Amino acid sequence: MRFKQEYWVEIFRLPYLLSSEKQPKFAIVDNQTSFGYGEAITLNVKQYQGTASDIKVSMMGADSSTHGNSMGQRTIFPTVSCLGTTCNVTTPPNVHVRQPGWHQPFVLEGPTPSHSIWIRVAGDPAGLQLARLPRLHETWSLNVNWLWVWLRTTYMVAAVLFLITRSNSSSAFQWK
Repeated sequence: MRFKQEYWVEIFRLPYLLSSEKQPKFAIVDNQTSFGYGEAITLNVKQYQGTASDIKVSMMGADSSTHGNSMGQRTIFPTVSCLGTTCNVTTPPNVHVRQPGWHQPFVLEGPTPSHSIWIRVAGDPAGLQLARLPRLHETWSLNVNWLWVWLRTTYMVAAVLFLITRSNSSSAFQWK
């Protein structure tokens, strides 16, 4: 054999998935999802092991990449203070710590993370005012219905034209 081949497999096992510890849960008070820089987010946290002083919060931004390297992807750990089951998390102080946009906060109880939800930090950076944009999901079904009618009609017309031309032709080909 000219070149040796390596045959091996790596298995990545997350420690918290193999343990019997439950994931913490959280909900944002008032279901608010948009926050400015340096604002406090109030969370109701349900933890299953440990104390309130053991809780950390991480935030990940919604970055994307095309070839496996996202230069803007960062995990930050904002300031957290907890009293009982209520925690206050302070959003990043300015654009130099984290750019404006969508983020996912995770509550960490030891090594075990919670599920997350999407929040927007620093408002609407593009000034899109999303509430004023047309609701595409409402017009989408209308467009799909019209497309379906057009396709069905086109198919029917093509089928009729095919049958007409086949019946008028003097071809040697016969349907069996």
